[in-house]
Amino acid sequence: MQFLFEQIREAFRLLRYDPQLHPLIGRTLHLALESTVIALAIGLLPAYLIGSRHARWARWAHTLANAGLGLPPVAVGVLLIPMLPGQTPWGGNWVGTMNGMIYAQTLLALPIIVALGATAIRGLPEGLIDQARACGASGWRLAALAFREARIGVLTAVIYALGAAIAEVGAVTVIGGNNLNVTTTLSSEILNDIQGHGFTAFYGDGLPPSLEHAMVVLVLLLILASILTTVQQWGKLRRRRQRRRQAHAALPGPTGDGVVAAGS
Repeated sequence: MQFLFEQIREAFRLLRYDPQLHPLIGRTLHLALESTVIALAIGLLPAYLIGSRHARWARWAHTLANAGLGLPPVAVGVLLIPMLPGQTPWGGNWVGTMNGMIYAQTLLALPIIVALGATAIRGLPEGLIDQARACGASGWRLAALAFREARIGVLTAVIYALGAAIAEVGAVTVIGGNNLNVTTTLSSEILNDIQGHGFTAFYGDGLPPSLEHAMVVLVLLLILASILTTVQQWGKLRRRRQRRRQAHAALPGPTGDGVVAAGS
């Protein structure tokens, strides 16, 4: 454990003082954030439809989304290469660029958003959505209510998707080509380090580059997970504080009504 803590402290030092890490971190966060945002934009509506319906098609769709959680990233990357067109609709190429990497990672993140989002909505109190429908809610208002009540589960899906994108090395390497200073991310740079130095670097003096980058990946995951978990739990903590203040205000103080009633 002491060794692990020392390496995490070294990773924090590298985040501040190693200029070579800055573009790697920038590309990694670009890939993770953009692919997750696109997956959210595409996947929230299917997640709501699947989670709020009890029809047979919704159960089959939920099963399919759950199966998508186990997609092998390398196989996805290999299958996508012959399917990608030469140019993107907004300009630029697909293969060997960040555009293609984001596209591949979006496909991997989409089942996460749909499956976990639908599960969160299905876990809402029985009859909540039906009661809202009976009160006249429909369309986007009903969906907003469902996602507001299921926000903890939806944010869990976001944390999962971001973590998977930061740690992804299979599909993004196949699609992006792992071109230095163009499509290399932190995780693919770890692969480059191991291919360039081999595992014998672990037995030499000093910290091997692959372990340095692995620690930085771990630190990024910890930072993002901590931020999103704080956002996830903020509403619950706020309601708990409100209940405590209400309970405290209801207690008789030293000069409160209870003391007066006892004296009279």
